[in-house]
Amino acid sequence: FGFLHLSLLSQEIRVRLFAAIDIKTVNIDTRESRYELITDKGKEIKLRRYQLLRVQVSENRVQVSDQHGLIGFFEKIVFKPNARSHDLAIETVKPNLAARFYDGLVEISVLNGKLFIVNVVDMENYVAGVVEAESGPKAQPEFYKAQAIICRTYALSHLDRHKEEPFNLCDDVHCQVYKGKPRINPDIVEATLATAGLVLVDTANQLIIAAFHSNCGGQTINSEDVWSKPTSYLKSVTDTFCLKRRNAVWRDSIKLGDWFHYLDSMGVDLQDSLKKLQSSYFQQEKRQNFFSVQADTIPLKVVRKDFKFKSAFFSFSPHQNFLVFEGRGYGHGVGLCQEGAMQMAEEGFSYLDILAFYYQNVFVTHVQQLNPVSEQ
Repeated sequence: FGFLHLSLLSQEIRVRLFAAIDIKTVNIDTRESRYELITDKGKEIKLRRYQLLRVQVSENRVQVSDQHGLIGFFEKIVFKPNARSHDLAIETVKPNLAARFYDGLVEISVLNGKLFIVNVVDMENYVAGVVEAESGPKAQPEFYKAQAIICRTYALSHLDRHKEEPFNLCDDVHCQVYKGKPRINPDIVEATLATAGLVLVDTANQLIIAAFHSNCGGQTINSEDVWSKPTSYLKSVTDTFCLKRRNAVWRDSIKLGDWFHYLDSMGVDLQDSLKKLQSSYFQQEKRQNFFSVQADTIPLKVVRKDFKFKSAFFSFSPHQNFLVFEGRGYGHGVGLCQEGAMQMAEEGFSYLDILAFYYQNVFVTHVQQLNPVSEQ
């Protein structure tokens, strides 16, 4: 993953906020904290506690106003906190999203006629935010410790994902979901700090691809069966822990005529009546990679994507004029099953037990023990 900047990894990263949303206006509240507004002209404006600002695009510049009127037009502004404990609230306008709260610096400029917002945040604060956004606020501390290690590992192994842009990671599913600091369950922050700097490595002491998903439906899947890249640690395991959780099963249906039309579009010849009948039945007790009807095959991950199913772990059969899908799990099925891991934590397993169950032949180590890898 390029050169490992340990000084950066142990301190701050740059995260683009609202990356998947085109926004032109935000409302900003300094809350209880004291901030300075630093402009591209070198001017420093001291902001009061609970000062409300509106920041918007105006003629390809950043326009800043408060309740008293216009503050100015700038190429770039930076919200810099004056104290260690701080809390900047940002609320988007069109779409109107609930306020999110951020630690660290917040930089705002204009890119392609939209606001370009970057949060410069401490790595551990970022990880805590990701843990809450990716797994919710109602799990046990041991699960949160495992999830924190996974999210930290993923972040550090993808720091160059946006290397052509002035930030490390975005806040959307393209990288990891990040909605600012966690605000509901203090166990998340405590679990993150308890595992600060810990990451997962393979037998070569390299950061692993720390994949995870919501629910595997009873069996995870090999990485090569989803992404065509085999690993020594993302191997299929039988998982009974997740079977009674919310996303363990699902049901969907499509019209039989739509299914036959789909198969025809995929190059399956259904002129043979027997073959057409066979194409209406499919049983998947254990995970398979393909749906086959005589000599024709279609990858199940393609069927899942095309019909937007929750997983590729499904069986189906006809019922009247519909094809009924009985599915298991939610997500790609590779790596850690979150709902299974949550169940393990509830049953008393430690975060080390959880990680060892879902990732094969891996080790937990501190990021400072990694050997820098120079760019080729």
